[in-house]
Amino acid sequence: MAGDTYWAFPPQAVMPVPIPAEVLRELKATYGPSPQERWGIAVMVVTAVVALIGSWYSHCPLPLVGAFSLGALLTAAMDSE
Repeated sequence: MAGDTYWAFPPQAVMPVPIPAEVLRELKATYGPSPQERWGIAVMVVTAVVALIGSWYSHCPLPLVGAFSLGALLTAAMDSE
């Protein structure tokens, strides 16, 4: 399994594979989230706030369920491991 996490250099070509988890954690600690990740986090926060207000006014938990579902999908999409 360890061989699946490094760059392979076959003759005359390069095959990209995932960056090792330790290196990725170090990069994230140094540079922070990418612009796409910042956008996803902002969408999740705005959706949660709108769902909270909508749920409070309508006395229905359905907007919160939708916000939770969107948050779960975006979190899964941003998870690189």
